[in-house]
Amino acid sequence: MVMPDRNDDRTDGHDRGQLILIGAITLAFIILGVVVVFNGVLYTETLSSTATNQGASDDTTIEAEIEGGIGGIARYGNLAWEADDRSGYENELEDVIEDDGGFAEQYLNATANNRPVVTTVGGATVREDASAITDAEIGGSNVELVGSERVGHFALELSQGGGGEVTIDTESDSVTIRDDGGTFNVTGLNSCQIHGDEVRIDLVTGDVNASTDGDCGLDLIDYEATYDTITVTERLGGVDGRYSLVAKGTDTVDLSAMPTVSEQHAGAWTVEIEIERDSNDLSYQKTHEFDVYGDGS
Repeated sequence: MVMPDRNDDRTDGHDRGQLILIGAITLAFIILGVVVVFNGVLYTETLSSTATNQGASDDTTIEAEIEGGIGGIARYGNLAWEADDRSGYENELEDVIEDDGGFAEQYLNATANNRPVVTTVGGATVREDASAITDAEIGGSNVELVGSERVGHFALELSQGGGGEVTIDTESDSVTIRDDGGTFNVTGLNSCQIHGDEVRIDLVTGDVNASTDGDCGLDLIDYEATYDTITVTERLGGVDGRYSLVAKGTDTVDLSAMPTVSEQHAGAWTVEIEIERDSNDLSYQKTHEFDVYGDGS
């Protein structure tokens, strides 16, 4: 009878243990490899998505900043430049944007340190015209527009001392402002008092550059609406003041109804700007078109 060798049993058990250990280590490395690859794919996708979203976010921010800055310049130019035609207005606008120390240079300097992008701004073009009337005397004038047009700006500048009142009528609403000596009393959309010797009233936004008692509700003109006639009527001896107006289109105001106004000036309603952007992840050149007037303007 041959007895089994116990050393063989120990050897077999030892070999099986080594195989199990090697198998476990191999499996661990396989799992680790799968995890690394999977995480790498997720990281790449996340990075790509983040870069794309960041690029889109920067793009939107850049356009909003440029629109706000150049829109403000265009609104100022509509009233201040008194351009004879579109070409003259575009020349003024391009000078303010592109000259040394102009908007483009200041904008690039302001954004260079807080955004990994370089932007070139220029090529200002008027796509839709506007007509502007400035420094018109208040005195029984009807602002008759040629066709139904939108009004982007209509502001009064009043001084105390006249003792009378002025009423502004549109096809749908009316506001009366009376000079009571030290106070302008407003009736119409709302009732209020405006305190100040020199008062500026924006009838599109409703803004007043003086203290008021109550909500005046002086946003008489709706930027989105169209108007045929705006009547400015003085009563009780009249008030001391002037007004300015910007309407969409070319030569849109009928000057025959306005004896105190000799001419209307060329302006901009819609402007197109060329934008060039370069960064590590995105480069493009495009045009951005926007209305000069709108909410908040």
